[in-house]
Amino acid sequence: MKKNLKKLIVLFTCLTILLSVSMVQVYAAPSISAKKVSVYVGKTKQLKVSGTSTSVKWTTSNSKIVTVSSKGLIKGKKAGKAIVTATTSGKQLKCAVTVKNINAKANKITFKTTDGGDFVLNSTKANVKFKMAADCTDVKASVTDATGKTYYSKTFSSCTKNKEYSFQWNGKTSNGKNVEAGAYRICITAGTTKTYSAYLRVYAKTGFSGGNGSSSNPYKVSNLEQLRKIGLYPNKHFVQTANISGNYESFQPLCTTDAPFSGSYNGQGYTISTLNISSDSHSALFVAVSGNISNVKIDRFLVNGQSDGYKYDGIGAITGINKGRIINCVITNTNITGSDSNSCGGVCGFNDGIIQNCTAQNVTSKTSTREADTGAGCIVGKNSGSIISCSAKNITASGWQAGGITGVNTNSGQCVMCEVTGVVNVSAIFNFGNSAGAIAGINEGTVSSCSTTSGIKLVGYGSGIVA
Repeated sequence: MKKNLKKLIVLFTCLTILLSVSMVQVYAAPSISAKKVSVYVGKTKQLKVSGTSTSVKWTTSNSKIVTVSSKGLIKGKKAGKAIVTATTSGKQLKCAVTVKNINAKANKITFKTTDGGDFVLNSTKANVKFKMAADCTDVKASVTDATGKTYYSKTFSSCTKNKEYSFQWNGKTSNGKNVEAGAYRICITAGTTKTYSAYLRVYAKTGFSGGNGSSSNPYKVSNLEQLRKIGLYPNKHFVQTANISGNYESFQPLCTTDAPFSGSYNGQGYTISTLNISSDSHSALFVAVSGNISNVKIDRFLVNGQSDGYKYDGIGAITGINKGRIINCVITNTNITGSDSNSCGGVCGFNDGIIQNCTAQNVTSKTSTREADTGAGCIVGKNSGSIISCSAKNITASGWQAGGITGVNTNSGQCVMCEVTGVVNVSAIFNFGNSAGAIAGINEGTVSSCSTTSGIKLVGYGSGIVA
């Protein structure tokens, strides 16, 4: 019986234990939804805590990098790393957060000198301007070379989409030393995305006597070697600072028809003399001009056009083709000679721009062409633009059409307030020699308020207006 009693006691004890265990609610240990996350600046992610019935307190180790709400919503503020902690039931649950910059492209990057000239070390600064395609932070703007090496950088802590940001660069590295001469560009980095500008060439010095080629600080030209270099800078600005003699050395015309001279050249009353210019294309000091030429004196030029076939080339002392503005220039003691289909003029061969207040004296303009669309004149060979207040004195012009001012004045051309004086020799082949005139050989446009003391009729031939 004692054995049975013991068995009953053991059985009762076991049942009691089983009942006690069944009445206890078992809880798992608290855990966080992620121990490591990444988020972009300005973006959010949700963190959660499970395995607890008590409240959760959320904190961040660096609110400048990442913030966290009372519900565990994190938001990236700035690129970097921080720890977000959830505290519950006396335990701390941590999540390592990495905040990354948004990958954004830069729009409309410009990298140009402040005055529009060339970048010359120690005398020039450049403006850098850009816009971002998206809101982003920690945007890095760097001056780099073609290899990607960085010489100077500037960081913008926050950039708003499509807002313009800018800074100036003085040609120095971050430690204040001049960069070497070469080509540089701007690299804008946002996140892992890089956007590049066009290259800007930096010069240690120029081949001129001063300036940087801008309109406010033009290159200074004082000798023949510098004059020859102008063609390398067709869109820059120049001033002549001394008389220049070519000593009848061969001179290659400056610029091309594809890249005409579009800047400005101010002779400041100085003389360019004794150039020997010969070409099988447009033969002149400048092949073509779309900019401004002023205050130049030309003396004793020999200009020869050796046309290679019927290309209708322009031959002149200043330019073969003018589509710009030539003012206050003087041509003296100069011979202009063409062949085949050339048009020859003391100032230019073909004029589609403006020639004003220019003078030709003791100038000979001759072309041997027998093409009906060409001419010889002592200001212009063939004019489709405007010739205003120009004069010619003691001149010779001969060609298919010949005039003291222009050989041909087309239906869009005008000669206004021009005069021809002194000894005038004009001779033409077309129309039995009747296409020779003191002002124009042939006029299909307008000749207005012009005069001559030569006794030769103003216009040789044509149906244009003479007033």
